[in-house]
Amino acid sequence: MRRGRLALFGAILIGVFAVCATAAFATANHWFSGTLTPGYGYASTAANSITYIEGTGNYNGFCVAKDQDISGYELLSVHSPTGTPACASSGGFASRSENAACCYHGWIGNGTGNDLLVDSSTHYSY
Repeated sequence: MRRGRLALFGAILIGVFAVCATAAFATANHWFSGTLTPGYGYASTAANSITYIEGTGNYNGFCVAKDQDISGYELLSVHSPTGTPACASSGGFASRSENAACCYHGWIGNGTGNDLLVDSSTHYSY
């Protein structure tokens, strides 16, 4: 009887861990990494209810935000994001908490005047 309870407890514990690990993985979108040329922004393909957005690059001056426009590349002079941008001013890092309203793309814009090397840790949570 005791072994059965212990086995059941172990199975439940493994199941809870698997659900939590899956939920944590499924709620982040690493939508962009690589080089973003000066004067351009990039919006993610997927649109979700964003709760947090962050970006890491090799220069200060780039911005991250949520956006409801089309995904892909666009000139900053033609398009600005729907959400309020958070811009990197120290350490090449920008982040912002969002309200989870549906449905937005993650957006990053390079206003630095240099090629921005965007780190693969750049993501949004939903």
